[in-house]
Amino acid sequence: AAYRHGLIDGAVWRRCLVPAAFALIAQVLWGLAPYFLAASSMGFFARLSAVWTVAAAMVFYRDERVLLGSLGFYLGATLTFIGFLIMALSRGQMGGQVTWAGIIIMLVWSFFFGMYGASVRHYLRGIHPLIGFAIVSQMVGAGTFSAMWMFGQPQQLLNQTWQTGSLLIFSSVLGIAMGHFFLFTAVQRLGAALPACVGSVTPFLTVALAFTFLGESLTAIQWGAGGTMVLGAVVLLSNQQMVVRSMRNATIDSKKTA
Repeated sequence: AAYRHGLIDGAVWRRCLVPAAFALIAQVLWGLAPYFLAASSMGFFARLSAVWTVAAAMVFYRDERVLLGSLGFYLGATLTFIGFLIMALSRGQMGGQVTWAGIIIMLVWSFFFGMYGASVRHYLRGIHPLIGFAIVSQMVGAGTFSAMWMFGQPQQLLNQTWQTGSLLIFSSVLGIAMGHFFLFTAVQRLGAALPACVGSVTPFLTVALAFTFLGESLTAIQWGAGGTMVLGAVVLLSNQQMVVRSMRNATIDSKKTA
């Protein structure tokens, strides 16, 4: 139907290539992370992506480079990096559930996920979120499927119980299909920063679920480190929204008085 109505053409597919490339790499890294990190720590480590989201916005949008002169940018970035460093250095207190390999994976993942959000806003502007998500997901699906056949053990899928299979289907529908569709919609309507800021509450939900179903918990130091990362992300992203909005309002006012 989208083809018949002219909503999808070669140009739309080409515009989806860059977001799909960032999403593919981020998805592979996110899939690897649970083998090297406790689930309760992943959500906090992921807050580092806020730094890359703001940095990527400054790359794609010249007017957002005004943030380089903002104290809030440096304060938020510093808090986020300090929290990340403390969380990384306290890994030994989690009984081997957090490894340096996992920390490096999340560090690299945060870059690609931050670039993914900013590239969706830049390249898919004007494309319906459902269409953009459908195309990007097909590209990412083709990439992950190819990687599974080349590097994985696809025959293991046949050995899974129905409970495991049901969890895989449920998580793909909830976390990938619905989650990414709402992300696409929010990024296009609000920009990349505000959805990422709201997403800062997810680590606390992850910790609650990990404690309930996996028996994982964080130490006081790790709670402090995680809270520092979340605070840094909120400061960073809120500051971006405030500074850019003020600058654009000033530009509009100057045009009215000219």
